[in-house]
Amino acid sequence: MRENLPAGYELDASHAPHITLLQRFVRAKDFDAVTAALTKVIVAERPTELRLKAKGYDYAMWGGRAVTALIVGRSPELMRLHQKVIDAVAPFAVSGGTAGAFVGAEINPETIGWVETFVPKSSGEKYVPHVTVGVADEDFVKRMKAEPYEPFPFSVEGVAIYQLGNFGTAAKMLWRNQIGDPLPSWNDGKAKQSIIGFVTKVTKEGSPDFVPVAERIATFDNDGTLWAEQPMYVQFFFALDRVKALAPQHPEWKDKEPFASLLRGDVKGALAGGERALLEIIMATHAGMTSEEFAKIVKDSTGKPSTSHTRGNVNRMSSFAGFPAETFRFLAELELNNDRGWFSARRETVERSRPRAPGAGPQDPGMPAPAGG
Repeated sequence: MRENLPAGYELDASHAPHITLLQRFVRAKDFDAVTAALTKVIVAERPTELRLKAKGYDYAMWGGRAVTALIVGRSPELMRLHQKVIDAVAPFAVSGGTAGAFVGAEINPETIGWVETFVPKSSGEKYVPHVTVGVADEDFVKRMKAEPYEPFPFSVEGVAIYQLGNFGTAAKMLWRNQIGDPLPSWNDGKAKQSIIGFVTKVTKEGSPDFVPVAERIATFDNDGTLWAEQPMYVQFFFALDRVKALAPQHPEWKDKEPFASLLRGDVKGALAGGERALLEIIMATHAGMTSEEFAKIVKDSTGKPSTSHTRGNVNRMSSFAGFPAETFRFLAELELNNDRGWFSARRETVERSRPRAPGAGPQDPGMPAPAGG
């Protein structure tokens, strides 16, 4: 095809071979939300497990040239992925895109129209999965189609978002979801394969063991996930507050360790007594009450400012405004790329994504400091 039309294009870094799942115009400000939505689809559908087949050549006339492609079989798994990608991007799709949305100066009207009308004209039942391989004269492509063709299988390497060039080429990569071993830090063996096998069979639609999302039960490790660990365990903050609240009833604590140090704000000094000191603090603040009384104290303590937090009166419960969208995208990508090198390269993202109380520093309580890496 390059010999027939040297002015065509090569399959290279600016013309990446790909199967189009969807083409839409979206606003730049929504890009992070789009990638977060797509990451969820990718985690659920595992596109790298698809086994596809190239069935033959076909072409479409754009700008007076035959844009030629390998036609890919419409497997049920590919069609489901196609529809889920459409659904994920739909809330962010806009109309009226111009040539300025593309890479390159000379964008033909057919290319703009192709993106504008991909949904519904080229999606759903009208979807023709393909890999564009080049541009040539129509007569040349007709002769090529007439030659014998042997279908061949292939697999997917990854999923990416591209800014398109003329003829809808994948010209500039904007985002790539790294898909690979879901447990790269684990040694291969029965334990690893058992975990991967279980998760696969209960989360893959069509599997006899598939469990719908609404019926799944999520479990979390307590320390560092449901309870902050940095700069101290959240339950220890509760104990510190209780010591101060109970101090008027125990004047002897002014001269008795570990309470004397706690009342002076010297936590390190209080804990110098080791496990015995810690047990005394816990017994003094947690014992001698019913479960109902304890629950009320805890509830009351989370609804008013802390006196143990040296950066000011911060209500640890009400000051949390929620996670930014970037956090969810990062966590979904982390699930697919759970290795030390990947994490270390994105440490700044972790710090940006970790919510904090207003005016708080990077190691303030409310969320645990990042671990690993």
